[in-house]
Amino acid sequence: MSLDKVALAQRFMALEESKQAIFLQKLGEKGIPFERLPIVSGHRPARLPLAPAQQRLWTIYQLEPDNTAYHLTTAFSLSGPLEVARLLRSLEAVVQRHESLRTGFRDHDGDAEQIIQSARLPVEQRDVRSLDQAARQTLADEHARRRFVLERDLPLRVQLLQEGEQQWRLQLVMHHLVSDGWSMEVFFTDLGRAYLSDAPLPPLAVQYADYALWQKAWLDAGERERQLTYWREQLRLDQGDSVQPPLLIPYDRHPQHNDLRQAASEQWLLPQTLQGPLQALARDNDTTLFTVVLAAWQWALASVSGRRDIPVGVPMANRGRSEVEALVGFFVNTLVVRGQPSAAMTVDQWVQQVHQTMLDAQAHQALPFDQLVASLAPRREPGETPLFQVLFNYQRRDGGRRQLDNEVTIAPQAQGVPHALFDLALDVHEASDGALALTLTYAADRFHSDTARRLQHAMEQVLAAFAGDRQRCLGTVDTATQDLPRLQQWGEGEGAYVAQSFPSLFSQQAALRG
Repeated sequence: MSLDKVALAQRFMALEESKQAIFLQKLGEKGIPFERLPIVSGHRPARLPLAPAQQRLWTIYQLEPDNTAYHLTTAFSLSGPLEVARLLRSLEAVVQRHESLRTGFRDHDGDAEQIIQSARLPVEQRDVRSLDQAARQTLADEHARRRFVLERDLPLRVQLLQEGEQQWRLQLVMHHLVSDGWSMEVFFTDLGRAYLSDAPLPPLAVQYADYALWQKAWLDAGERERQLTYWREQLRLDQGDSVQPPLLIPYDRHPQHNDLRQAASEQWLLPQTLQGPLQALARDNDTTLFTVVLAAWQWALASVSGRRDIPVGVPMANRGRSEVEALVGFFVNTLVVRGQPSAAMTVDQWVQQVHQTMLDAQAHQALPFDQLVASLAPRREPGETPLFQVLFNYQRRDGGRRQLDNEVTIAPQAQGVPHALFDLALDVHEASDGALALTLTYAADRFHSDTARRLQHAMEQVLAAFAGDRQRCLGTVDTATQDLPRLQQWGEGEGAYVAQSFPSLFSQQAALRG
């Protein structure tokens, strides 16, 4: 007789929490690991808890309700004979398909819970044909910055501005509690299907709330402790350690404890002449361009800081389960990747070491970052990100333009928010042809622009070196800043680059940013 995993999973999820532990013990005695059971819908408790990964964001929202760094904002230009009524119906269809987009949050006796609502999506529509570009941008900025009241509002808001006879600007703002970069691709896939057909979107087999219940049960079943054991060893933490690493890049200005980070950025394109050699470096080391660029970033940080212990936060999609691939929700998780390069290592050796470090970290990516922080309890200054200061976010992106239908073209537009999540974050976008666009976002209230440009220059030098002699030692890579005018050859650093894919635009402020 074959094992009915769905029935087992449904039976387990219907049990009280105290009885779930007994069930899991018996399951283990039969040699059936819990993770082999599917995520199922069905029984839900009277109060829906937040997913473990959502807990920290909820706490931050309560402490910093005006922090726009947790607003995932993206905007698009729509050109052609758009059927506005059809678009509005399509937006509503996507919201009705995904419970996460209709979820409110509240505290109940000290515990946060999700409230699935039946509310319809309000869309802010304006005819702005009589307004100049500055006035239009003011409307978009206000829409992006507007505070979410998650106890009352939907976690998604939409703005549709008509700019011409056949020209519109569509802007979406989601709170990070219910979405991530991957989710934006899911959203627009569903939006396109709904726009092209009058048939309703098919219901989802499971919803984000089902995943939240499953993840909590899986972690409680022993996975939390197993993964914590790995991370304690990886971070080599003793009981008496302070845990929190010192700042990699010291502040130029000392921030006030209650200050939100004010975002600024430097942007540039990797020269085409380096693309092929860097891809060959990845291929010959049986790894990816992601790993090569991460290795370059960690050595650039080591060169500028003078340190040889380089912890970097790396967001991962955390969508290893097929049941959650088509869901809108907050799945992204941040891994602390601790690099320990030495000047005597060759480029090849360092890339291979980072490759193995990433493989090990990815095998332990299910532990939510906030639970790692809660367990390690790092002693840090107010405003410091726990366990790392610098983020590395790598995304592959598709082409810039798409067709909503045969006549309506949709293309991304730039739209930012004034706050940054981290002191320093390098976002790398890989196009389908291997071209790399890099954005270094920094907290302008903590760092001078010269510091950001110094880091940019160091990264340029390291990438150029990695594309050359792979047997050269890292310590021979010159990252001195005496030739900073060379920055002009690599894109001016003035923000001309615009990320072109739906997920990349949406998740520049989002991806696991813990």
